[in-house]
Amino acid sequence: ITYCNIMKNSFPKPKFSSSTPKMLAISGPLAIAGIALAIEGYARIPQKYLFNSLPHPLPNLNHTKDILIIFPGAGGPDEYTDALYNTIIKSDKEKGIDRYVYCYDWSKWVGNLIRAAYDSESVGRTIGNQVSSLILSDNSLSNNNKVNIHAIGISVGAFAAYAFTKTLSFNCKDFVYTRSTLLDPFTSKGIFGPAYGPKQFGKEESVNYCEHYVNTDDPVPTTNDPLPYAVTYDVTNSESRKFFVPRTGDSMHSWPVMYLVRNWKTETDSKGRLTQPTHQNNPRGRIIKITK
Repeated sequence: ITYCNIMKNSFPKPKFSSSTPKMLAISGPLAIAGIALAIEGYARIPQKYLFNSLPHPLPNLNHTKDILIIFPGAGGPDEYTDALYNTIIKSDKEKGIDRYVYCYDWSKWVGNLIRAAYDSESVGRTIGNQVSSLILSDNSLSNNNKVNIHAIGISVGAFAAYAFTKTLSFNCKDFVYTRSTLLDPFTSKGIFGPAYGPKQFGKEESVNYCEHYVNTDDPVPTTNDPLPYAVTYDVTNSESRKFFVPRTGDSMHSWPVMYLVRNWKTETDSKGRLTQPTHQNNPRGRIIKITK
């Protein structure tokens, strides 16, 4: 008697009934749904329980002057966001604009790809509430004297920009003008929101004006299509792109950031105040292909 024969005779043959295929047909999808729900539940666990802290408030913000916040991707600030920050500061100074400009490093409060959008949104909502409290305490503001709020969201940092302006629009709509600039934004959220960004980013109730700079041929998923509620600038075939060489380990996903660095201009009106573009002249859903 061989070992194989002993093992063969040690276990009874499985018995199948006529209902077995039906049970498998039901239990399979249920198991998949259960796994998806578990993953989505993990993605929604509040940050304080996973990271033992909450996103920090904006530092040294104690007055309601105009505000611009840069939200980098999940990896945090890098040489591209540094260049963008310095370009904005320089351009503001040349135009005589004194506004609060800050690059928010939220990499300490980001988990894996499944959590990233939720974590980013939490950051934007947290500081949106902070700025809202400051604005609502300023009795000098009115519908004719609004604070200019500009959020720049890069990759998955777009979710922070979205939540930031949405929170301000909800809390103090009469006292703020909100603008968002999304640079090759990641648009998928958790398991059940693969098209969340196209359905939400730029909607009127979340921001007054939204512009989207896109690179359509980079390898990062969900970042290559126009946003229906934004003015989209397609910089894929920009002539200046041939002079951009991504750093080691990077891709053309970073090109929209550097395009903005090279073309940023602080714009003011005849009274020296920041301009407030609207979608009346540049409607949501418009696609502009940049070739220069």
